[in-house]
Amino acid sequence: MKYLTSLMLTIIILLIFSLSTFGQIPRLLSYQGVLTDSLGNPKPDGSYQITFRLYESAVGGSSIWSEEKTLEIKRGLFSTILGDQNPFDADVKFDKQYWMSLQVASEPELSPRIPLTAVGYSLNSLKADTAGLAITIPDGIVTTSKIADNSITSAKIADGTIIGSDFAENSITSPKIASGQVVKSLNGLRDNVYLSAIGGATINSSNDTIYINAGSGGGGTGIQGIQNTNNTLSITNPNGPTATVNLKVPLSFSDSLNNILFPYTERGVLKVSNFGTANSIYGVQTGSGKSIHGLNTGTGIAGMFTIDNASNTNVALSGQTNGSGTAVYAYQTGTGMAAHALINNSASNMPALRTETNGSGVSAYAYQTGTGMAGHFHINNTSSSKDALLVETNGQGGSAAKFKITNASNNNPVINLETYGTGYALFANKYTTGTAVEVRNTSTDGRAGWFQINNASNPKDALSGVTNGSGDGIQGIVSGSGVGVRGECSSTSGYGGWFEIKNISNNKIAIGGVTNGSGTAVFGSNSGTGYAGLFQQTNPSTFTQALVASHANSNAYALWVEGNAHVGKNLYVHGSKSAVVPIGVSNPENADVEKNAEEWRALYCVEATELWFEDFGFGKLNNGSVTIQIENIFSKTVNTNADYHVFITPYGECKQLYVTNKTPNSFTVIESDNGSSSIEFSYRIVAKRLGYEDKRLERINLQQIEFKNNEILKPQKIDNDNKQNPSESNPEME
Repeated sequence: MKYLTSLMLTIIILLIFSLSTFGQIPRLLSYQGVLTDSLGNPKPDGSYQITFRLYESAVGGSSIWSEEKTLEIKRGLFSTILGDQNPFDADVKFDKQYWMSLQVASEPELSPRIPLTAVGYSLNSLKADTAGLAITIPDGIVTTSKIADNSITSAKIADGTIIGSDFAENSITSPKIASGQVVKSLNGLRDNVYLSAIGGATINSSNDTIYINAGSGGGGTGIQGIQNTNNTLSITNPNGPTATVNLKVPLSFSDSLNNILFPYTERGVLKVSNFGTANSIYGVQTGSGKSIHGLNTGTGIAGMFTIDNASNTNVALSGQTNGSGTAVYAYQTGTGMAAHALINNSASNMPALRTETNGSGVSAYAYQTGTGMAGHFHINNTSSSKDALLVETNGQGGSAAKFKITNASNNNPVINLETYGTGYALFANKYTTGTAVEVRNTSTDGRAGWFQINNASNPKDALSGVTNGSGDGIQGIVSGSGVGVRGECSSTSGYGGWFEIKNISNNKIAIGGVTNGSGTAVFGSNSGTGYAGLFQQTNPSTFTQALVASHANSNAYALWVEGNAHVGKNLYVHGSKSAVVPIGVSNPENADVEKNAEEWRALYCVEATELWFEDFGFGKLNNGSVTIQIENIFSKTVNTNADYHVFITPYGECKQLYVTNKTPNSFTVIESDNGSSSIEFSYRIVAKRLGYEDKRLERINLQQIEFKNNEILKPQKIDNDNKQNPSESNPEME
């Protein structure tokens, strides 16, 4: 767990010390703070191991002192005395800026480090015990040896309070005066300094400023070069000493000056040349202003950085910052572009703009507060086959590109892809085992992705996922209650979804539904008049199934049909054909039959070697005989022109009954031996199905199917042709 300390905001560093006339100040620091979690909540009460360290810099470097303590935390608060277990070394004098850091247990050291404030530096005031003796200074006590070098500044001396008689002879020397207080030297000279004009040069003064003009009549050579000396500009004369020039702010160069300094056709207002390894122009700013500011109030460019040497591999413009600000910042208040990166060499294959970061921040960040686009990538060359935008990553965890809308009221797409050609608006290609495109929505509403073609004549796909690896071309993942992949069609002729394998040697599944939960792997629903699902095999030369259902549990159902089921042609069953009947229910079609049934039983179907239909009925003898008419609808389903069977069951005493005069529409039942009974009887008529009169124990060609990991491994045709009796027919499965 990462610990944060709100004590970064509420640090109290106190120095506990005792003052006596001749006592010694203890070298201890009192430290108090509040320990919180990443949300700012105080940490639970308990013992925590905390390591304190002192550094001489805000970042980097090695600690000059450290001390490890086990502290009791209550409501996040803790306090301790630093230096009681590991005393501060003599080298830790508290006479310079120190930074404190904390580390909780084995977690990383907290950042940033905390600068110590003035109280801690009171440890350096050990000599202040006798400061009370210096209330008055007798005359002649302070001599040159008593004054430290650079200790006297003008701010410590009131105007008009020290006169010459107050100093002993030769008591104040140049080393005793701090820099920048009075003039101590000019080019190494001391005491009296004389400025004189020689050879036509002139010297003029205005207030505190002295102007020296080399002139033209005395043979002066003027300014011959400019060099950098201690962050200032210096004029160097090869024949004399170096003079430092302090420049006014801001410093301006006019074009007239440029005409004098650089009388060439290709020139600028200011031209700085450097033939060494240092910077030609180096701007340093210790305040809040700009180090270098290029301003153009005309029609030209405010700044231009050019490398004219074709063999130079360095950058023309480099922006670097060690702080939290922006290394390069382009700002536009007009109607033009804030930044324009252009490669004007058609043979160059380098990027026009490259951004790079070694930290955890963003390499390129486009920000728009107006109504325009935050980023626009456009190729204006119709013969170019390159990508307008290429995003790559060599990392393992991050995305190559992430697009996000942070405004909750914005209902526009996160990505809007348009094409006016015949190609794809989006084409994702992945050559490894990962995912080519992953679109995710973690909100409670909205789509993770939307792909649309508005041109009715465009035959291309709105979304195409292609992978040459073993991963998914398109994968839909839902961690909530939504749909992983949803296909929708609002036209009258299109498809809501289409999955196709075009490689004839591919034995994989065109569409696979897998679930590890209790839901449905594949679900088809239709609220209109069409099919909820359609499985069709369009290759007439294959014996593979249009639909295969399999279950690993032999006692479970591989296929469950809720409602009526219709089979357009023959139904072949390896096992038995059974009717599942509820026991203890008077009306099996009642909606509550599943709850009211005592149990369910299987009633098995009668199997036959030929295709027979049968019908049942009742009749009554009239004086020993009766003619029964075959029911009209039943006669249209069977072939009564062929031989059919009639079975009689009498309900009373009579002589033997037999059937005669069988016609396509009727048959006669007669009591033998001229019987004259008038009893009731039932009959069962069995006839061959119309059109299937020749079918008998037909030979079937099936496929033996082996499943593994939700895939059909070995579809193998079971061919009985070699086992066929030559006298038998071999009809194909219909």
